[in-house]
Amino acid sequence: MTSVRWDRDALLANPAFESLWPVIALCPSHRFPEAGDLSDLAQASALDSTRMLAPLPILGVPGWEAANERESFYDDASVFRPGRSG
Repeated sequence: MTSVRWDRDALLANPAFESLWPVIALCPSHRFPEAGDLSDLAQASALDSTRMLAPLPILGVPGWEAANERESFYDDASVFRPGRSG
């Protein structure tokens, strides 16, 4: 990775760096992540498999959909599937 100077600091990296834009957006003003920060983040986000990921059905997030306050809303098995076993 290379840090360059234009009218502000920027960090150049491989295209995978683009997936970190939410992290950069949350960084304090005028501070880009240091190379070590990105390395730590890459290690922390590495997964052995996608089995470690829990599905997040957005429609079930409180406040996302008014109808999700009813218990019957979650009966749609095509949206709210049972969790993975194992």
